[in-house]
Amino acid sequence: MVRDMVAGLPGHSAHPALIVYGDHELRFIRKMAKAWHYKHPHSQLVEVRDAHHILNQDNPAAFNAALLEFLQEIQTDTQEV
Repeated sequence: MVRDMVAGLPGHSAHPALIVYGDHELRFIRKMAKAWHYKHPHSQLVEVRDAHHILNQDNPAAFNAALLEFLQEIQTDTQEV
């Protein structure tokens, strides 16, 4: 993870991306997630409540809901094209 932070944020992609972080995540990771979202034109940013770094274990219901919503949205978008 430290090497990834030193290398910087991933480049832009034409593919949709879901960026999630826990509301109890370390401040610099929350900040990087938000920066990545603002630089990625096809991304969605979701803050999962009551979760730390391993948010899918800390709050699986909220994480799964965010993931399912994202997948349904991109499926709808691809069907409309």
